[in-house]
Amino acid sequence: MSALDQDRGFLIRIGAFFSPLVADLRPADASWASRSLLSSIREVMLGMIAVWQLVMVLAAGVSVGWSAWPVMVGNLGLAAAAVLALRRFPNMPVWPLPVVMAALGLVGYLSSGDLASVLVFASCWQINFASCAVGLLVFRPAAVPLVFVLAVSVSGGILLWLPSWGADLPVSIIITQLSIILALRYGVPPLFALAKLRDEEEHRSAEAIERAEIAQRTSRQIAEESRVLHDTAVNTLGAIANGGLGVAHADHVRMQCANDLRALEDLQGDRSGSRPAALQLIEALQSSWIMVRRSGASDEQLTQALSQVSIARLTGFAGAVREIVTNAAKHSGVPHLDASVRISGSRLSVEIRDDGVGFDAAAVDLRGLTHSVRERAELHGFSATVDSVPGGGTTAALALHLSQAATSPVPRIVPPPRVEDTIRSLQQRAALLWAGGVTMVSIVLSAANPANYRLSALLLIATMIISVLLIRFSPRQGGAFWSSMVLISAPSFIFVCAAATTEFGTSQAIHWQALAPTAPFVWLLAHRRRRGVWAATVLWILTATTVMFLGLPSTRDGLAIVATALAVGLGFALVWARFQTAVARLCFGTAAAEQRTFWANLDTSAARAAQRTYLRWIDTGLDSAMQLMRDIVEERRDARELETQIACGNEERYLRQVIQVGPQLIRLAPRLFPAMRRAHDQEIELTLRLGDQDAPDHDTARRIVGEVTAAIDTAAATDRVAVSLFPVHDGLQLTLVHTSGAPARPHTSQLLFHVPEETQAARSAAQHTE
Repeated sequence: MSALDQDRGFLIRIGAFFSPLVADLRPADASWASRSLLSSIREVMLGMIAVWQLVMVLAAGVSVGWSAWPVMVGNLGLAAAAVLALRRFPNMPVWPLPVVMAALGLVGYLSSGDLASVLVFASCWQINFASCAVGLLVFRPAAVPLVFVLAVSVSGGILLWLPSWGADLPVSIIITQLSIILALRYGVPPLFALAKLRDEEEHRSAEAIERAEIAQRTSRQIAEESRVLHDTAVNTLGAIANGGLGVAHADHVRMQCANDLRALEDLQGDRSGSRPAALQLIEALQSSWIMVRRSGASDEQLTQALSQVSIARLTGFAGAVREIVTNAAKHSGVPHLDASVRISGSRLSVEIRDDGVGFDAAAVDLRGLTHSVRERAELHGFSATVDSVPGGGTTAALALHLSQAATSPVPRIVPPPRVEDTIRSLQQRAALLWAGGVTMVSIVLSAANPANYRLSALLLIATMIISVLLIRFSPRQGGAFWSSMVLISAPSFIFVCAAATTEFGTSQAIHWQALAPTAPFVWLLAHRRRRGVWAATVLWILTATTVMFLGLPSTRDGLAIVATALAVGLGFALVWARFQTAVARLCFGTAAAEQRTFWANLDTSAARAAQRTYLRWIDTGLDSAMQLMRDIVEERRDARELETQIACGNEERYLRQVIQVGPQLIRLAPRLFPAMRRAHDQEIELTLRLGDQDAPDHDTARRIVGEVTAAIDTAAATDRVAVSLFPVHDGLQLTLVHTSGAPARPHTSQLLFHVPEETQAARSAAQHTE
């Protein structure tokens, strides 16, 4: 590394070190974790400002009496402003509140005039809390200069109006406020970084869910449309190609072709303005191939009953009914069938019976029923049974619950463990940062004030450092018994040390470090040690009460200062508990609201993606089949002629090949369809045998289809090209068989497309997860 690079790296590190002092700490593109953290901090700090003003009112009353009513009114007014910002005006700027706090703190000094009074002690904490409020409410670069200006202003006011107090307090105020704001400016970014990490994880998870959900819904839509294509055009073209009794009645054939032509037009049309879903079921109960004697609910009753059923479920149900009617027309051998439609409460039942030849389920191919009826029933949540015996007819019964909501395979709530883990992480990270920050501030204040050069101050610092080390290196859950005992007893011991350093509130009380005991205490709160919290609280209160009853504070103000110091420490503990509650409540609430928004947007995106499946059917080239059926409808072709039957057979084979291209082939399908259409237009018989393994990337898909297209381009009319694509251990194997000539001369070629190792690893991991 060159000297220039070393200098540049050094400057970068220096810039990074000072960045928190001049940067805007607000997280950009905040999601639910960051927004919850910001909201909880704001809520708790505004609540603390309001409550502390009541403490200031009590302190003014004890020290000065009713003559301090202007100070009391100012404190109550500030409390009211904080409550309004919290409850009524969430967008109100809050930076003026710390400014007013500092001003009222200075007024408290001037109103008392006695360094040993409880009002002066409370005013010290008023100013300290003002700096905390700036650090936790104002994240812009102006935070540090604002605190410095406030500290200098208060210190200057003391030097100007209370010169007899000397320079000790003004200097201490400046050092204390700068220590507080520096600790917060360096402590808050790691907390926001954790929230941002959670936000990024949630964003990636949301993107993955969105991709999976849209792909799944689109696949379901394509699968259903493939079934529709099979149940309508494929079956009709196959029936015409086979001839027989099915084409004996030209009117029936034209009517069926007209219905199927409309189905193909629907496939190729934009679904954003689709026909009423109930009409699909009504049309499915009609057939041009066989008379359907329908009984039960009328069309109007069906339309009204089905108004609340999702389009996807109703489309699947109608498709299953259509397939059963078509099968009866093709195989029953009878001129009519009976269809009973019943609506009972929230249940729609359709029973279709024929007295035809029946069948033996063990002896016939039931792929049509499996594909078009049973798979639909499983996917859309309705029941379907088909009973038949040879010579005894067939009965099919379908039932749909009208009130059943459409189900989604992806849970539509944030999994509680994820939210709870985020809450726990934020709380524990905040506890560690607070403990470290309070300890650093205590060290700075003890070093800057000669009055703290006592054994008690050294014991206080040592105990805080030990507590921070235990907090840092103790397990998140559980922990050694002795370390828990140390942290439970540490707040009381630190309280006694802080009291002894100020001679129990009778000497230099303004330097009492009342927040020092909270360093170990918040760890107990953050780790939800209920027994430990209660034990530490009781021990802390008993310790303070013992100090007061033993007469260690020799003055009335000393007793009040001890009580106020206890109130400061325990009050902050309550604030911290409130912070934890707010984080949990806001995290759950914000996450739930964001999930509702996410799923609403996802529903819209998925619906649009499903509607756009018509592009797939445009690419497949249904035009020739549609034109053939249109010619039959308009009597330009006769379904009984051999030429028409041959054309229908060709179109049927082609459409069956189209259906074989599954919806899971996201990368291959869009490129395969033009190749299939080219082979169809050139009268090349193309046979596809594709597995369910898609190409790993778009480049591989392009190369695979390029080989298929090249084989088609070298083939002549009436040639046969067979394409097989299946996964092997390290990639996809493509086999091409080109057969041409009167004596069949097959030419076979095989190619292996390697899957990148990282793709194989990702696929393996996904399978393991599933």
